[in-house]
Amino acid sequence: MHNSIPTLLLFFCLMAMSNCTTDQPSSEDTATEEVPTSIEDTTLTDQVPPATLSTPTEAENQTATKDEPATDTKAINHPINPGKHNFTLQWISWEKPGLVQVDFLSENKYKVKGEQKGAENGDFAAIDGVLTWEGNQVFQFDGEITSRVSFVNGGETCVKKGPVHFRATGTRKYWRLQEKENCEGGNVVDYFDIYF
Repeated sequence: MHNSIPTLLLFFCLMAMSNCTTDQPSSEDTATEEVPTSIEDTTLTDQVPPATLSTPTEAENQTATKDEPATDTKAINHPINPGKHNFTLQWISWEKPGLVQVDFLSENKYKVKGEQKGAENGDFAAIDGVLTWEGNQVFQFDGEITSRVSFVNGGETCVKKGPVHFRATGTRKYWRLQEKENCEGGNVVDYFDIYF
């Protein structure tokens, strides 16, 4: 085992292109550092975004409430950035999006709330709930998505309740609601989109 440590150190030094020696580490160094035992141990196998999310510290958990974001969200690699995002329903307009506010809650959960208003007829689309990152460009949404469009569903309000899913596919720069059927039924579908 001791013969492999200098070899691994030399390997890592060459990889880092720094000036290192192949001297064996002191007992203090090995007590605080875990040295991989093979090259396989150094391979990053899980590149799914939730693995990069860090859990809030105990102090953050004590200061953040259920509906408030954790205090330091900049150090986290978020699958969706906290802040304002465009939000659209195709029946209202893709050219004049509404806005939703996304706030980090904890681990892989995000509060999302906002709306898009139409220019006429009191048309609107609204969303209020929690997005949970599932990986592979998919969020589960728990909450309510409400819409009213004058020429769809007889002009009546349509309410969709979670759990439902938002997914980004291909090169699209938005997550689209996957449970698309409108309350009217038939072949009437809603494209609710939350943009990156």
